[in-house]
Amino acid sequence: MSSEGRKKKLYKWLRQDGFSHAAASGIIGNFSVETGDTYSPKSNQNNGPGRGIGQWSEGGRWDQLVAWADRQGKDPENLRTQYEFAMKEMRSGIFGFELNKFKQMTNAREAADYFDSHFERSWAQDDEERRDRARQARKDLKGMPGSDEQGGITGADLVKIARKGLGVKYVGGYGAGASPKTGWDCASFLGWVLRQAGYKNPPTFSENFIGPYPQVKGWKKKGGGVDKGALRLGTLLCTVAVRRQT
Repeated sequence: MSSEGRKKKLYKWLRQDGFSHAAASGIIGNFSVETGDTYSPKSNQNNGPGRGIGQWSEGGRWDQLVAWADRQGKDPENLRTQYEFAMKEMRSGIFGFELNKFKQMTNAREAADYFDSHFERSWAQDDEERRDRARQARKDLKGMPGSDEQGGITGADLVKIARKGLGVKYVGGYGAGASPKTGWDCASFLGWVLRQAGYKNPPTFSENFIGPYPQVKGWKKKGGGVDKGALRLGTLLCTVAVRRQT
């Protein structure tokens, strides 16, 4: 995977975990500095103890990461593993980290400073380079799904993805596929859209579609009527056709 691919993957995970666009950009800016803009989980500090995307120090936090990964049966040099450990540290309140407060930050440069002082703990906590890279990340990642300031994948993002599937042949029931190459029914198409948006294990066939994805803003539980005036971009409407016997 390319450096840009790792950068976008980290951003997508952060947004799915509820970080604002600015907060996610602040983290990306720090990881950019720490890894020399590679975002590689195998990054090693030259003549120093730093390892991974967060440059955790051997003999300290890196050893904790490795031990945690071993207990989870995961590779400590895997990008997702290191992301999950970073989330674990933030949730624990490491160095006074206030996760909920940080997630709502609206200024990428301030978010970069906060992440540096409460997570990275670098020697230069006023590092202008981190701020600049955070600001650049905010600009570069602005067009990605979920880059709105409210956080999370929006209905508009889902519609944008869904339009890419227009024209694919309909294949119903258990014969339905899960990609444009195989064809799909309504639920398989929905599952494809959600996978493109980054959600895990979305529905495939109509017969096993079981309902709501609360991470999507405005997603409501099935059942009951919907007022026409309540419809918004990205609203999913499920209807049932009833055959009348004569």
